[in-house]
Amino acid sequence: MLGTTLKILISAGIIFLCITDINAQKYNIKTYSYNDGLPSSQIYDVHLDDEGLVWLATANGFVKFNGYEFKTYDKRHGLRDEFIKDIFEDSRERFWISTAEGGVGLFLHDKVTYPQEFNPLDSLLVNKIIESPQTNDIWFGTNSDGIFIWNGNELRKLSVGDGIPDEIIRDIYFKDDDKVWITTENGIAVYEEGEGVIKTWNKENGLSGDAVYQAFEASDGTMWLPTDNGITLIKNDEVSTITAINGEKLNFVDTIAEEDDGTIWIGTYRNGLYWFDGEEYTHITKKNGLSSNYIFNITKDNDGTIWVATNGGGVSIFKNKEFKYYDHSVGLGASSIFSLFLEKEGTLWVGRENGISSVKDGEIQTYDIPTDVIEDEEIWNIEQLPNGNLLLLTYNYLLLEFDGENFFRSPLNDEMSGYYFVGTSANEDSVLWFVASDGIIKYKNGEYEKIKSSGGENWQWSVTTFYKDSKDNLWIGTTQGVAKYNGTDFTFFTQKDGLNGESISGIKEDGRGNIWLGTNKGISVIPNNSETGRQAAIETFENDDLFLSETMSLIIDESGGVWQGTNAGLNYYDAENWHATGSMKTMHFPLDDYGNGVEFNGNAAVIDNEGKLWFGTTGKGLFQYDKSLMSGPKATLPPHTFIRQIYANGEKVYDQELKDSAENLSLGYHENNLEIDFGAVNYKDPHRIFYRFKLEGFDEGWITTFDQRRAFYTNLDPGQYTFSVMSKSSTSDWAETASAIKFEIEGPFWQTSWFLFFGAATLIGLIIAYIKIHLNFAEKKKLKLLVDEQTKDLTKALSEKEVLIKEIHHRVKNNMAVISGLLELQSWQLEDGDAKNALEDSKLRIKTMSSIHEKLYQNKDLTGVNFKEFAEDLVHNISNSLDEFSKKVKVSMDIDVEHLDVNTAIPCALMLNELISNAYEHAFKETEAGNLHISFKERGSIFEYKVSDDGVGIPEEILNSDRSSLGLTLIESLSAQLGAKLHISGEKGTTVTLQIPK
Repeated sequence: MLGTTLKILISAGIIFLCITDINAQKYNIKTYSYNDGLPSSQIYDVHLDDEGLVWLATANGFVKFNGYEFKTYDKRHGLRDEFIKDIFEDSRERFWISTAEGGVGLFLHDKVTYPQEFNPLDSLLVNKIIESPQTNDIWFGTNSDGIFIWNGNELRKLSVGDGIPDEIIRDIYFKDDDKVWITTENGIAVYEEGEGVIKTWNKENGLSGDAVYQAFEASDGTMWLPTDNGITLIKNDEVSTITAINGEKLNFVDTIAEEDDGTIWIGTYRNGLYWFDGEEYTHITKKNGLSSNYIFNITKDNDGTIWVATNGGGVSIFKNKEFKYYDHSVGLGASSIFSLFLEKEGTLWVGRENGISSVKDGEIQTYDIPTDVIEDEEIWNIEQLPNGNLLLLTYNYLLLEFDGENFFRSPLNDEMSGYYFVGTSANEDSVLWFVASDGIIKYKNGEYEKIKSSGGENWQWSVTTFYKDSKDNLWIGTTQGVAKYNGTDFTFFTQKDGLNGESISGIKEDGRGNIWLGTNKGISVIPNNSETGRQAAIETFENDDLFLSETMSLIIDESGGVWQGTNAGLNYYDAENWHATGSMKTMHFPLDDYGNGVEFNGNAAVIDNEGKLWFGTTGKGLFQYDKSLMSGPKATLPPHTFIRQIYANGEKVYDQELKDSAENLSLGYHENNLEIDFGAVNYKDPHRIFYRFKLEGFDEGWITTFDQRRAFYTNLDPGQYTFSVMSKSSTSDWAETASAIKFEIEGPFWQTSWFLFFGAATLIGLIIAYIKIHLNFAEKKKLKLLVDEQTKDLTKALSEKEVLIKEIHHRVKNNMAVISGLLELQSWQLEDGDAKNALEDSKLRIKTMSSIHEKLYQNKDLTGVNFKEFAEDLVHNISNSLDEFSKKVKVSMDIDVEHLDVNTAIPCALMLNELISNAYEHAFKETEAGNLHISFKERGSIFEYKVSDDGVGIPEEILNSDRSSLGLTLIESLSAQLGAKLHISGEKGTTVTLQIPK
């Protein structure tokens, strides 16, 4: 029986899936968790500083986040404990950190320190840190010991004894009326400085629960107090409670915040989030895309963005509340949507893979097409026949019908073979339009009317879409432009007429009668010409170049805004602003965290009876834009832009995080290859930021980039520069002011003023020196000529003088030879005896002096003689002249002095003559042989002159006699003439020693 029933159901083609609550929609939420780089997905506090950076208190350290990267601070940075409970930045920009077991520390220069003044807090868990706006005292709410207040010098304490309901402090809030609301584990206390606790509330006098976790003041002055049993509201001392929402018990509520539009956000522990818009509540949990149902903290940043800190789900950001989507996971039946159709009574039909789904009155119902009807098909269009059946167009141009219970092949397949329908007209009932290769067919009440172009144009070969405007004009979109048919004639518009693309994918009319065309390159509009009676010029619009502009679907909302579904996100054109100002503002909604955006499908965009926009996508399901939540898409604030770091030749020269980093940089002339890192804070879409930067002094204009956060400059010339950068997101305008930093690249030292001054002075000095040198050279040259002439004269005179001196020496020598010859003649007349001997001695002396003069005129140097050669010749001559004595005397010489001036040489020669002659004559009287030694050496500053023999010696009486011999007298006289010291020894022969000064 059961099998038969199942067969009947299958053959009937009815397969109803379970009905799903439409509140299972998902929201456009961005979540940062452990998988994205956080050290922990347990987030207890969120703080946003003035620079737009986010600080997160986690179970494993606190984190600084700039939208691109996380930097974690833990025990390596001085923390005693890494379980962070609270982060607070005071008015002096000091960061206070409280941990589960480590007391309270101060964070400065990437380090956490624990001042001794706060030692009493070391063993306490501090739940809350806050600053008094009136006194700037720092208040610490502990988990077991009341409140400690630091006034800059000392800690004072508030406890139960001062009227606080409990020592466990959950929150501290300073109201504008100078009253402090203190929430505890057992109620609330209102404290006023100087008065103490002036009021308390607990469960007995109206609170919804015992523990109160936060004191939040709404914009209307109402105090919202989350408790362990719902919420308590206090305004003007009137107390009310909320313990259940939409019939669901609240239990633990941890945190409350308020959005800019007045929406109250309620964060629960276990039950996710609630929104309250003043009239109704919206419940959001994990099934709606929330990362966790356990909410610790809700924080609103300066841009109005809501941050939701969770237990185990990281931190989530609601990118927007206006967009939500439905996919297979929430009961839609598929995530790829190919078509949408809205029935007049409000049912939204969704064409998908292998079936359709309906959305109405908060319910989603799915219908799968039985495989015996068709298998593995996509529903590309949905329309309604006059009998109420839905007509479905498949990918293969097969027409199906659905009567609410059964799917079956439509009889229209026989009539419309080769055609496919593209839609119904905007102002007619029960009319279907079909297109094919040879024209368009109007189908109504079973009758067919074929319309062809009379001009023979081939537009009908590639029809893509159809639209009938309020004036009953037919607009046929093709792959080569658009055709307008007024019932009689066709008018064609192509790229030559101003369209910014040749392929048309969407046609819509706005409230002013303008026709908007979605093309493969953007949006074109054919203005309404009813007032002028002539065709107005077509205008075209494009979104940012980096976002795709190919139209997949086109829709105009009730405010006149134009929405273009592309294969990479939604583009919005503010047509009302264009009508008012002539300027078209655009926004891009990627609706996805990755890539350029979600891919939308054609024939899948409608407006429902409440003005909500519905868009079908490929893979992301069904998107809904709830315009009722906003008057329309509004441009967001531009991202906060900052210059992070600057590198010169690879070395960091500027760091934004260092407070003492110079704002005005001075770089050396060789530090001219720069890398400038910048960034912008856009936590919703951190990788979808446009940058515009310029280096004044180098760039001629702004350079625009997308998701590129570095600028490179090489071989910059010396000079003053200013680097400016601004940013915009896909939903904002450019910032009005740019972040900027000035720097200077110094010139090389040879271009500095001091060097130029020094160089100029040096050049002048060189010129003067050159002039002086030139003059000096000229004078020297002139002087040299004079000197050369005089030298020539002097050389000639000197030469003549040398010749004369040589001649004199020669004549002296000749004269002495004559005298020697006279003495020789005279000695012949004398017999042997003293007289003859005296003449012989005189002859030897004269010959010795003659030899000196002979040496002089034979030398090139006329100032002295080679005494060694002279002594050898003299000894030889004397030995030959005294040969008559037939004595065998052996003479040895040790003379190392070669050159003697003439004034020294003549006395030394005469003395040598005397000493050798005396030795031959007297020393060897009694012997036939003997030895004679002659020594002449240089001893420092003297000449040592020594003549010795081994003869009989000189008798003592002769040495001591007053009247010495002529020879001795001559020696003494000559030594005195030389200034020499004379010493004569007569022992063991005779030794005569002279020390002659040089």
